[in-house]
Amino acid sequence: MMLLTLPSGAKTASHTHPLNIGYVLKGGLYKWTYTNGKTESFDMKVGDEFHGGSEPPHYSWNAGQTALQFLLIEKYK
Repeated sequence: MMLLTLPSGAKTASHTHPLNIGYVLKGGLYKWTYTNGKTESFDMKVGDEFHGGSEPPHYSWNAGQTALQFLLIEKYK
């Protein structure tokens, strides 16, 4: 389990994920871009939960005005 906190404008390095679930502690606008150029976003709200399967390489950033914070649990074999 990881606790991720991203100040406004903070960007992650390129990474991947296995199967994952998460829970939002501090909300805001979260965006990510895949290596193929596709960009997605999620307007996170406190208490939101999310899940996803394996993801290809991407980087993400806090596109909002406040800090984002969420728990992320990843399932490895």
